Amino acid sequence: MKAWTAWSVLCALVLFLGCKKEETASQAIDVSPQCDAPDGYIAFDVGNHQPQDTRLNTFDKMINAMAAAVMADGTVDGSAFKKAKSLYLDAAKSADLQTKVLERLDEHVKGDPPQGERLDETLLAFLDFGAAATTAREAEVAAVWVEITLQEFFFLSVYHELIDPTREHWDEAFGYFGSHSDNDESGLQGLAMMASLRDATNGTNLGAEIFNDLIDGACVLDEALTKADAETLPLKDMPELEGVVEDIDTTLQKVLAYTLGHDAMEIVDLLEAGGTDVDDLTVEAAELVAIATPLIRLMNDRGGASADRADQLQAIIDTLPLADGVPDSAALADDSWIADFDPTAILELIEAEYDIDVKG
Repeated sequence: MKAWTAWSVLCALVLFLGCKKEETASQAIDVSPQCDAPDGYIAFDVGNHQPQDTRLNTFDKMINAMAAAVMADGTVDGSAFKKAKSLYLDAAKSADLQTKVLERLDEHVKGDPPQGERLDETLLAFLDFGAAATTAREAEVAAVWVEITLQEFFFLSVYHELIDPTREHWDEAFGYFGSHSDNDESGLQGLAMMASLRDATNGTNLGAEIFNDLIDGACVLDEALTKADAETLPLKDMPELEGVVEDIDTTLQKVLAYTLGHDAMEIVDLLEAGGTDVDDLTVEAAELVAIATPLIRLMNDRGGASADRADQLQAIIDTLPLADGVPDSAALADDSWIADFDPTAILELIEAEYDIDVKG
């Protein structure tokens, strides 16, 4: 047997340590960038969410256009809604926004019921209603309905991407949320902006929770796909990621629920102040109807006590103008709903369903 000299032992030790050092460096390289994101969300490929960014930018441009419809003297410039409609229909500049709206299902609900045709019809109907508006009330109600309908599309789209987990789809879900990579308040759009507004009035932290879950989920997804050497896996085969997806969706539903509660509370405040600003009351009621639509659908799908609350909520909604989501000038001008409307009951129902405490 060959004898080990001090020199050979030293050489062997150097070689061993060198190998260990190489292995450690190799391991460091293999760590997913998504698992080391101290400054925010790291996309798998920023190009993945560019279409979503464009659709959110189109959404913002539509909102800004419609906001200019009511002039300082109270008259209405219908061309503002025509501009918003042209933005929605411009496939090249909006990254096929209308096409994507038409494709959308509600995959929360058994049977994945199609929602796209309803969403598109609602958008076009209220854009045309706004273009023909003769009163500030009509224009403001039209603008609110368009805004909330597109927010429903973004909500359904986030979930659509999350439940079909690929790196590209996760980036697309992140894009649809609208936080951008740093979640900076100055750049929030869409659902991220809605979450921020509700956090400000309720002392919650919903926007940050969703943003952080998107970061954590990207890490979990990348590690799982890398380990399996796969481009995608069924969500049920990644239980940790499945939990993250559930958390994101539950929190997003709470954002919608807080928004519904906020509208109800605004109506409570207006009524307690004398209810003299009927235009504001009507606009808040319109937003309430629009935001309740997806929540009632989800509550009905859950069944049991949730479905019972959905029935009660729908019965109250049915007393409001345009409860069917169809624009109608005569119905909108009828203020008789105010006398018997009970916004406090809506607050109680939505707080019970989502275990939230609406403060403003």
